Amino acid sequence: MEKKIIPFEKITEYVSKMRESGRKKNLVLCHGCFDIVHPGHIRHLKFAKEQGSLLIVSITPDVCIQKGSGRPYVPQDLRAENLAALEFVNAVTIAPSDTGFEVIKAVNPDIYVKGHEYALSRDPRFIKEKKLLESLGGKVVFSSGDVVFSSSEFIRSHDLNTAESVKLAYICKRYDIRRAVLSEILHSAQHRKFLIIGEILIDEYKYCEGLGIAQETPVLSISLKHKTSYVGGAGALALHLATLGADVTLLTSVDLSCEKFAFFSECLNNFNVSLSIIEDKQRKAVVKSHYFVEKNQVLEFEEGPYRPIDSSLSGKMIRQFKKEIKNAPDAVILSDYGYGLLSPDLVSEMVEAASGKNISMVSDISMTLRTQLDKFKDSDIFTVSEMELRSCVHDYENGLSVLVNNFYSQTNVKELYLSLADGSALYFKRPHNKKGEYNNMESAHIPTLSLRNEDKMGRGEAFTAGITLARVSGANEVQSIYLGSIFASVHSYKSGNASLNKDEIFHLIGERTELILAQKEIEK
Repeated sequence: MEKKIIPFEKITEYVSKMRESGRKKNLVLCHGCFDIVHPGHIRHLKFAKEQGSLLIVSITPDVCIQKGSGRPYVPQDLRAENLAALEFVNAVTIAPSDTGFEVIKAVNPDIYVKGHEYALSRDPRFIKEKKLLESLGGKVVFSSGDVVFSSSEFIRSHDLNTAESVKLAYICKRYDIRRAVLSEILHSAQHRKFLIIGEILIDEYKYCEGLGIAQETPVLSISLKHKTSYVGGAGALALHLATLGADVTLLTSVDLSCEKFAFFSECLNNFNVSLSIIEDKQRKAVVKSHYFVEKNQVLEFEEGPYRPIDSSLSGKMIRQFKKEIKNAPDAVILSDYGYGLLSPDLVSEMVEAASGKNISMVSDISMTLRTQLDKFKDSDIFTVSEMELRSCVHDYENGLSVLVNNFYSQTNVKELYLSLADGSALYFKRPHNKKGEYNNMESAHIPTLSLRNEDKMGRGEAFTAGITLARVSGANEVQSIYLGSIFASVHSYKSGNASLNKDEIFHLIGERTELILAQKEIEK
């Protein structure tokens, strides 16, 4: 069965050999997602094989499937195995994009079989495929349509609540995500060192009573009942890692006499985070006030103007940075919230100094109008939300595959970890394309592990902390994004931007169904 799964870069060679042998005539191609293989798929593919003597099936890669949260239910490698197990399928390949265009170009099929619903379709993607096929001398044949072919239609008609658990269990088994592995990573935190660079941020949660509409003007009127302050941004990242036992240093610049610094300093000192501070009398701590009426945030107010770093302060920062990396941190994390501390020149010098010592550079950014993607183009690891990434590359329309390709074309980043609005996460590894060749972008999707998504404050810092700890501890990329998702899930149950708790992390790991299922499969 495995011999029937052909890497896309070798599919042209495979077709040439089959044609030269003279045994296989009338090459037939089918392309689709094939997420949940059902009777409609079987009839469609059997019909396709009847049109010729060699049937090749190409499937859409995971990264290109945009059909809603959790799709595909079945990862691409397993989808390929499912199709290769069918006797009448001669070969299976994973396409480099969401359509069959590149596959048609690579194999030059005599017949391209599509579902009956495409007979009258004006979908520009299909039209493009059809034009290419006909220019190569091939033709399109439509299957009967007597049974639903679409996975999406089948999924909408059936209860597939268990699919998420099965999918996650498969991912966990494939990438060796086990309780013992995750526990080892967590316990290793006490042997790790991290250097974090970023501004001082304070998040104030102000809980109010709604008084209705003001009499004088039509604006919301609220009354403050009580407030709670949390360390945010780079400080929150530092606290997450420190609470797990890591040796953490935070390098920043601030006016030491500013009102909020004492609170910030006390919070970090309580967890033994070392502060490395270059004083700037003009740089105040940034305070973000979040106003809530019941559970709904009605206003966010920010104190702390943008202040570009000058050459003198930049020089002091880089000199201090070089002193700090002599302590051989496992990773440097750049936490940028767009207030001017991390200038392009400073980031470039930090990256160069760290790379000279083989120290991993992690970039965690927040969406602001001032955020510059180019600053972090040489990072090893990049963590960001989908909307933050779209804002940075000014792309609000394309699918994730195009968005990520645009990101990689503009940067030298090796690994991208993307969090989505529904709490799920995607890992993307830079594709190593040779000129004129196509390779699938390696990716993995982790569905949301949390049932609570009301308060998303600080979830991104928890996500970054989990990924960074895992990667420096020797975990693979998918183990890392899974642990990052665990951290984000634990954090989502907290009020405000509170620090992670190791016991809560172990508790969630202990009750995850997919880890139990994967362990049973491994023990068989």
